[in-house]
Amino acid sequence: MTAFGPIEGTSKEEVLDTLNTLYTPRGYKITKWGEKYKGFLRTKKIYSAEGYLVVEEKSAFQKSKEELLHAIPAQKNRSEKEILDGMKDMRERLGERLDQIERRLNQSESTQWDANVLEIRSLLEKNDFIPEYIDEICTRIHESMPQSEVKRLNSLKERVVDWIAADIKIESSVFKTAKQPMKILIFLGPTGVGKTTTIVKMAASLAGDAKYTFFTTDNYKIGAVDQMRKFAELLNISCSVIRKDEDMKLKFWEASAFDLDLIFIDTPGFSPTHYTLAADVRQILEPCKAEAYPMLLIPAYTRYSDMIRIIEEFSIFDYKGIVFTKFDETTTVGTVISVMKKTGKPALFFTDGQDAAKNIEAATKTFLLNRLIGFGKAGQFK
Repeated sequence: MTAFGPIEGTSKEEVLDTLNTLYTPRGYKITKWGEKYKGFLRTKKIYSAEGYLVVEEKSAFQKSKEELLHAIPAQKNRSEKEILDGMKDMRERLGERLDQIERRLNQSESTQWDANVLEIRSLLEKNDFIPEYIDEICTRIHESMPQSEVKRLNSLKERVVDWIAADIKIESSVFKTAKQPMKILIFLGPTGVGKTTTIVKMAASLAGDAKYTFFTTDNYKIGAVDQMRKFAELLNISCSVIRKDEDMKLKFWEASAFDLDLIFIDTPGFSPTHYTLAADVRQILEPCKAEAYPMLLIPAYTRYSDMIRIIEEFSIFDYKGIVFTKFDETTTVGTVISVMKKTGKPALFFTDGQDAAKNIEAATKTFLLNRLIGFGKAGQFK
């Protein structure tokens, strides 16, 4: 006996119709029915049948061809119109059967295609990309990639990583060059994002030979001033406490007179919806606004909706980009990349540890891409 199957269709009737077309109703025996789901969202139900052939039958295509060839000589006495009509009907029947065969082939080809797209969707979810971002990637696969490339999972992963890399916005020209004037780096953000620690890390690890000083405007948090003074003492630099805009004017003028390269300004942690405190901070920073380079700090583990809220609320300070902190407290980067894609705000620096003398680096695409989960070599960059 010759086995067949699985023969697939969207209904049992369609499967039986295919079997009848291929083997005739008496030419086969079904031993097993199956059901599964396919499609982009796995909502398409597919039926399948397996079994064996009872009698070896000629293919439907061959039988139809022979019927057509035998029918024409036998109808010599019929009118030309009747013969042509018969030929037309036969062609239509052959066309329908060929369409059925083509649909079966296409279903088989799309099985691996759907599986790979679902694998990409699963990986993006594991990396905490937002649903909107994931849907956009999957739609892009459908619309722009040939099936031959989608069926090769590694090639598909490489293409998706390329798209992700294009969505990562980086600004790397924060520190001054020899020809630039003094730069004032202002660190903004809610309570607990790591502003003070990040200032110390940046000064100790990235400032190089630059001459710099610390300003602190955090007169609200208990112990904040003493903490900043202690860090300044360890780095053997000065630290000025700024309580009002007149203090800022004076200290800014003194820093200019000493030909300093950088001023690191710490600010209190607050939500801009705390309007009184937000107004006080803006007024204190006003004297150095023209030369300022404000930066917003957000922990990398923050939920997407909270990141968006913080970004929107702090927009009143016209910050240049984002410092994503505390990467050591999360294992995924999808939320950070989704935020950059959504807002267009660039990343400036990344921090990933507790050591105040290191664990900070200028933002790079490599830092994020190498942390993608499940993309293997496709996500590894040097």
